[in-house]
Amino acid sequence: MLTQKDFESWDLWNEFCDRPLRASARVAKMKKKLKRMYDDGESRPQQNIKEGQCLKRYTDPSSSSYDLAFRESLPKWFIFVAEKKEELRKMYNNGEPKPHWSTREAKNLYMYTCPGSATYSQKFREELSRWCPKLISTAEKKKKLKRMHDDGEAKPHYKSKEGQILLAHTIPSSNGFDLVFRESLSRWFIDSAAEMKKELKRMHDDGEEKPHYKSKEGKSLSNYINSSSVSFDLKFRETVPTWLIKRNPVAEMKKKLKSMYDNGEEKPRKSTREGQALRRYTLKGGKCFDLEFKKSLPRWFVTLTMKRKKKFLRMAKKSEDKSNLSSNLAHSFYQYITPGSKSYDPIFREQIKSIRPIWLLTKLEKTKKRKRQLLKMAKNGENKPEHGSILARAFYTFTYNRKTTRSYCPDFVAEIKKLAPDWLPKGQRKKK
Repeated sequence: MLTQKDFESWDLWNEFCDRPLRASARVAKMKKKLKRMYDDGESRPQQNIKEGQCLKRYTDPSSSSYDLAFRESLPKWFIFVAEKKEELRKMYNNGEPKPHWSTREAKNLYMYTCPGSATYSQKFREELSRWCPKLISTAEKKKKLKRMHDDGEAKPHYKSKEGQILLAHTIPSSNGFDLVFRESLSRWFIDSAAEMKKELKRMHDDGEEKPHYKSKEGKSLSNYINSSSVSFDLKFRETVPTWLIKRNPVAEMKKKLKSMYDNGEEKPRKSTREGQALRRYTLKGGKCFDLEFKKSLPRWFVTLTMKRKKKFLRMAKKSEDKSNLSSNLAHSFYQYITPGSKSYDPIFREQIKSIRPIWLLTKLEKTKKRKRQLLKMAKNGENKPEHGSILARAFYTFTYNRKTTRSYCPDFVAEIKKLAPDWLPKGQRKKK
């Protein structure tokens, strides 16, 4: 027995002494809660919750916490079998409907009237005949199924009530299997395996494709030709040799895509099975990339680069201004004509050089060329370039004296003052 000397301090000793008091307080609190639930008309708590477990401890005579007085204060929660049956009889005789399956009464009714229950009572079931349908014997069930078979009715679905009974008496692995009864239903139990093999043999001989593994025929075929299957049939396997050749899905898909291309079909979308396969076989850097296959489909691979080059050549032939290009297109153009670039194309550069050589000049070369053109015009007494033209914009950048204008050239302004002062604004004319 523990004493005060066994503890390091008086606080621990006092805490140890107070434990029974705290436990008794918890028990009293739980009993009070259970009594309140009983008085409020609540149903008896289930044993899988805290209240139900505590109720069992306080009311089970074999428990160390058994409290007879507390049990007697909850009489409705401890009705015995006879009293429960009497309650059900009273409800039945008063003409009440059969209790709902979720209620306590329905659970009691199931316990006393279900043949598989440990508390089943046939006599009590017969008393409640309106609530409990007459039990049909196995012989009567088989007789009904035999009548359905002889009347030419279809085999009942396995999910139906009759289908479940049929399975119970005709499946060899079932406890209720009856071989004689199964043989009497010959129309419902034709050798389906033989018929399926016959159908598969016909498909094979007609040159049809091997059925998909998810189809009914495909699943059956897999069972008959797979040596690890219970239904493996070596003789049948030898009758379908072409279906046993190992398929090459990649080659088949490439053949299909080539056929689509040759037939003039459009490039398949990425969301389709063919489109995904095409992307795998033609995406540079991918594991399945095939350059020769990609080259065999040139019409499907008119790339953005090819489209842009065609656009640049068309603009060059029309003598359009390259400065109107967006930043993205301008960047692409310089990538195609710059020798050190990854996208450099010498053929495209030569084409541009023969059509529009000014597009290949550097910024400094363009500036010098435009200054020479403007000075020549001023020297020849020509009019100032029209507003909005390329030369007009160049002249503005060379003569606009602002800190933000990097292209301002005082030497050029001095030359213009001498040759054509009218071209300059009035403020710049007066300057020396």
